[in-house]
Order: sequence, then C-alpha cells, then structure tokens
Amino acid sequence: MHGATILEKIKVEQVHVEGGKVRGVRTDQGIITADYVVNCGGMWARELGQKNSVGVPLHACENYYLVTEAIKDLSSDL
Repeated sequence: MHGATILEKIKVEQVHVEGGKVRGVRTDQGIITADYVVNCGGMWARELGQKNSVGVPLHACENYYLVTEAIKDLSSDL
C-alpha cells in the first residue's frame, strides 16, 4: 500500500551503509538501493546483522539446555 517491495529467494550478502545510513543491499543478484531495509532473515538475521555490527538477539537452536549447580545462599524457590 505504501510502496514497499518484497523480494523473495534472493540472498542478501551485505547491507550497504553510507554516511551512517542504510542505502541498500548487495545481493547474489546485484545491488538494490533502498531508503529503508528490513532484516527479515529469519534464522539468518543474526548473521546478517553481525556483518554491519548490529546485534540481533537471536540464535537458532533446536534445543537449549541449562545445567546448574547449587548456589550457596540462593533461595530454592527462585
């Protein structure tokens, strides 16, 4: 409705930043210029963000396990 273009099955290799602002992306099919870029990389979003020093708090993993030992003076109902 507002002019956005969604491109699928295109691998984004790098976000192009110029003067501290995003100007587009380099893909496996060439460069795409854009005023706004939305990282919709799913399980690859973190990797794409890291290429431009942007932290994406996401890590793809089938299962997480937490192994702990008792901590002295820690309430057991915590």
